[in-house]
Amino acid sequence: MATRIVLYQRLNKQGGYASIPVEYSRNGSPIANKNATRFYLRGRSGGKRFCIPAGENVLEADAQRKVMEARLATGVGFPCLQGWLRHQRHR
Repeated sequence: MATRIVLYQRLNKQGGYASIPVEYSRNGSPIANKNATRFYLRGRSGGKRFCIPAGENVLEADAQRKVMEARLATGVGFPCLQGWLRHQRHR
């Protein structure tokens, strides 16, 4: 089963922040909201949900998403994610 990782954007709204998924154009390029301040990758690995920061640039964040999906799908894994999951188990 393919691992699905979703790119989320944090919007700076009055009274707080909102997180919504990034929309994509017809040709597959990500379209960031004008109020987006940060981007995050959310998904599952080893039965655990994760949300990791992906930076401030939507194109770089989308490139990270593609690399992470490929690595998790092939079973190579993602070193920083494995350390994060190991830390979460000991909480």
